[in-house]
Amino acid sequence: MVGGTIRPVAGLYFLSGAGALLYEVCWMRALGLLFGAGSQAAAVTLTAFFLGLAAGSAYWSAPAGRAIRPLRLYGGLELVAALSACLYFVLPDAYRLLYPWLFERWQADFAWLLTAKFCLALAGLFPSAFCMGGTLPALSRVAAGRGLSPLYGVNTLGAALGAAAAGFFLPGWIGYDASYVVAVALIGAAGALALLLPQPPVAISSPSVPASRRSSWGTPLLALWSGLATLALQVLWTRMFAQVLQNSVYTFAAVLVVFLSCLAGGAALAHGLGRLRRPARPDLFLLLCLSGLAVAATPSLFLRATDGLRYAGAGLDWAEYLLEVLWLVARVIGLPLLCLGAVFPLLLDALRRDGGLAAAVGRAAAANTAGSIAGAALAGFALLPWLGLWGSIQAIAAVYLAAALVLAWRQGLKGRLWQPALLLILVFTVLDVSPSPSLRLEADEHLLWLKEDGAATVAVVQKDDGQRRIKVNNHYTLGGTCSRFQEALLGYLPVRLHPRPERVFFLGLGTGISAGGALPAGAGSVAVAELLPAAVEAAREFFGDYQHGLFRSAAARVVPEDGRNLLAASAGRYDVIVGDLFVPWEVGAGSLYSLEHFQTVRRRLRDDGWFMQWLPAYQLTPETFATVVRTLQQAFPDVSLWRGDFSVRRPVLGLLARTGPAPLPAEAAVREKPELFGQMDAVPLAARLVAGDAALRDLYRDAPVNRDDFPVVEREAPVMQRRQKTGQVRMLVGNDLLALLDRLAGATEAAAALLPPATRNWPAAGYRLHRARLLSADGYLSAAEAELVRYRGLVGSE
Repeated sequence: MVGGTIRPVAGLYFLSGAGALLYEVCWMRALGLLFGAGSQAAAVTLTAFFLGLAAGSAYWSAPAGRAIRPLRLYGGLELVAALSACLYFVLPDAYRLLYPWLFERWQADFAWLLTAKFCLALAGLFPSAFCMGGTLPALSRVAAGRGLSPLYGVNTLGAALGAAAAGFFLPGWIGYDASYVVAVALIGAAGALALLLPQPPVAISSPSVPASRRSSWGTPLLALWSGLATLALQVLWTRMFAQVLQNSVYTFAAVLVVFLSCLAGGAALAHGLGRLRRPARPDLFLLLCLSGLAVAATPSLFLRATDGLRYAGAGLDWAEYLLEVLWLVARVIGLPLLCLGAVFPLLLDALRRDGGLAAAVGRAAAANTAGSIAGAALAGFALLPWLGLWGSIQAIAAVYLAAALVLAWRQGLKGRLWQPALLLILVFTVLDVSPSPSLRLEADEHLLWLKEDGAATVAVVQKDDGQRRIKVNNHYTLGGTCSRFQEALLGYLPVRLHPRPERVFFLGLGTGISAGGALPAGAGSVAVAELLPAAVEAAREFFGDYQHGLFRSAAARVVPEDGRNLLAASAGRYDVIVGDLFVPWEVGAGSLYSLEHFQTVRRRLRDDGWFMQWLPAYQLTPETFATVVRTLQQAFPDVSLWRGDFSVRRPVLGLLARTGPAPLPAEAAVREKPELFGQMDAVPLAARLVAGDAALRDLYRDAPVNRDDFPVVEREAPVMQRRQKTGQVRMLVGNDLLALLDRLAGATEAAAALLPPATRNWPAAGYRLHRARLLSADGYLSAAEAELVRYRGLVGSE
């Protein structure tokens, strides 16, 4: 090492790693909100970032090799990276003006639209990433022949800290924009402090070293494979854990923190091996063998640790649940990550010990990053659809062992060829879990259909009684035939109430039953956006009998696209927009309750249009419900509260947002049609009105507003969900819902002013009916019967 310079440099590289990860997370979120939350949009963003890193590693390796004071070059690169990162505060707003034009021009041509997204992402991410890519070649000169694994390790450990800050703390404390300022400050501080450190001159290495030439044949290939396999496994293992976790921003952050921490541990392992002063190739051979074996064992370990895909952390509160998630991830993938995380740092150390130049380090880093691009794309778009989750992990393990075979053959280790060959046999026999399902079925369920792709694992299951439902990632239900009458009503009610529902848009398809309910309600045309392409297939193939001809009607169109992105980018305007029941703690769902999204919805409505946002009250605390109401009222002048049903345990509430407080039409007097809603109570639609805008504004005037920058719902809902499981908080059901109805009972008369005169007693009737259901469920049968008598009297007084 160069005197005492390396320790402070390592500290700076730690800060740089933390800042770079924060930078990446904030950009991915910003572009995800612009391009949509689909897997393709995430892929183009990630590709643009890694392409900048790869190009920077390749380009800056030559200047780094010629630099007499490479620490000065490193500091300059970090400062320029920080300065160019400020594009974040300009480009997204410019994108929002440009992207709708691009979308309208190329929405029918997927390849051109994806290319446009990639170019936009590249313009924002490439400049900073290009500079970041040159930092490792520059620091390779500072390491002065001792090895790069310690620097690589502390940078990765800094990235783990950045992942923890981005996932658990900073956005909830200061918002995403301020978090990005922190990222820029960390990167800039690393550069500025590097320029203030002593700058001892470093001798330029010999341009050619025979040992390096002899051993360099496989270094770029191994570096490329290491990046490819690592990123592919990150995608695959993230999907694996998604089958049993809450899938909030916190659980994804926990997986990433463990992933990066173990990769840093792998760099420490490589450094320890390097200090033994042994030839690198036997150690690489051993690491490749251990990596293949450990990767192949992860599905078996995972299935055993989760008792066959059982939902993790049942009965644990928030803090205990997070610890359980971290422990689960660490014990399943910790050992393989230590092994495969040592491969690339060991290659870097071998280059330094063999006298390799900064150019060789740059080429290896570029190859590793290029492999990362390929790995993420390969896992999401090829391996998962072709081989499934278990087969994809098995394939990565097999290629690790194949690489060990090639290395042994080419490097004079032929006496060890039997070892990876034996391990390959184990991978496809003892460790083969491909017959195991990637879906947990209940005792009375059997699988009808399953598809794994880059977006999610989507399945259709059927119970013994014939009821079907769609399951996503093992435990999240999109709907099913057991709730078909209620689902149909969610599409029917807002469309039936509108006087001229010529154009209707649905955010979310689910089973398609809700969107199908809009057709008999009088919708002229129906457009539906669904994020999961596999869910569209499942709905079309298995729920057509309950959708009123949704997929057969010329008036209906289903688009496999992120609904928020589609509304923001398209120029169409609608009479009615309906938002599905979005689980508030699922990653990305909080953005569908944000002020910016609601403002986009209003811009896409015609002058007399309205928006119905249905809410799963059984998944919302009263506080989260208050936030959603207040946020919607910030975007619309008139918001009223409606019942989607009169359920006790799983109630659904709706917020009807309109551009003006005009009275509802006579269609509010319509009773539910038996042919549409089966044996449900013939409750008039007007009886589902709970309260008008004035009462809600008075009740929730102090609630926080959910914004893209300050995502209150996304940060708080996962915590509340876990605390509800342990009884620390309660959702808006039972007595808590009854308390809300009681508080709003006095507002029913004011709300009735929205209705035609003949129906103005019905909101009060609906209150009595709902109260009767809740009282009956709590065992207060006499009080419930009294409420039913009042209900019948009010309905009969029409």
